[in-house]
Amino acid sequence: MLPPGAVLFDEPMARHSSLGAGGSAEAYVRVEDTAELIRLLGWALENTVDYRFFGFGSATLVRDGGVSGLMVKLGSGFKAADLERQQGDDVFVSAGAAFRSKDLANLCAARGLTGAEPFGEFDGTVAGALFAKGGETTPAFAPAIEEVTIVTKEGRELTLRGQALRFEEGALKIPRTSAVAKILLKLKAAADAKSHDETSVDDPDSQMRLARIFASPCKTKASVLIEEAGLCGVRVGGARVSNRDANSIVNEGQATARDVAVLMSLVRDRVKDETGITLMPLIDVIGER
Repeated sequence: MLPPGAVLFDEPMARHSSLGAGGSAEAYVRVEDTAELIRLLGWALENTVDYRFFGFGSATLVRDGGVSGLMVKLGSGFKAADLERQQGDDVFVSAGAAFRSKDLANLCAARGLTGAEPFGEFDGTVAGALFAKGGETTPAFAPAIEEVTIVTKEGRELTLRGQALRFEEGALKIPRTSAVAKILLKLKAAADAKSHDETSVDDPDSQMRLARIFASPCKTKASVLIEEAGLCGVRVGGARVSNRDANSIVNEGQATARDVAVLMSLVRDRVKDETGITLMPLIDVIGER
C-alpha cells in the first residue's frame, strides 16, 4: 500500500519531536501525497485502527509508555507554498499542511504581503498552527484564511470556506480523524511587511525545546507569570524551564517525557500558588504512562 520504509514500527517519537523526548509509537507512517493519505485512512477505517497526525512534534508529547495505533506524518507532497493568483489588491497564496509555519510568514513578508505574520509565532507546521489552542476564540491569522482543504477518514477531499471555517479556543474545528491537506490565504500587498525573527543558532535554548507551553487567561502573558514566579532555570531531570523564554521547556540532553510532564505540572502549580492564576496547557500529552 505504501513504499518501502514508509512505516516504522515501535518508533521512538523522541526522534521526531522538537523537544527530543517521548515514548514510542506502535507505527509511525509517512505519506508523501494525498493519494497515499487516502489509501492509509481507508485501511485504518476498514481495520478499526486509531491514528493521529504528527508534524514537527512542537505541540505534542508522547508519554514514555508509548502510544498505540498510527502516528501519521505528512511528507514532501504537503510541503509546497506558491503564489496562486492576484485579483486586484488581493494576492492568494497556497501552502501545504506540512509547510513550516514560520517559513510561510517569512515567504509572504519577502514578497511584500501582509496578513500571514501571525503564522510566524508558531514553531510547527501550517496545519499545527491551525490546531494550536491559545484561549482566543479566533486566532489572529484567521481573517487571512480563504479556504482549507481537508481529507476525511472516508477519503473525501473537502474544501472549507466562509462559515464552514469555525474555530474554538483558537483551534480549527474539524474531526480529529480528518487531515488538513493545504490552505489558501488571501493577503494584501504592503511595502512594510516584516519577516519573523529567527532564534539565533548560538542560543543554547534554541534547540530541543517545546515552546508555547501555556496560555494565560488574563492580559499578563504566561511567560511573564512564569518568570515572575521565579521558575526560569528550574529543572526536573533533564528538562529545564528556558532562561530565554519562560514559556518554553528545554531538553538538556536526557529528558524523558515524564520529566517534562512533571515540570509542566510544577510550573502550573507554582504560578497558581503565587498569583492565583491557572495557566492553560497548550501541549497535548498522549499515550501510556
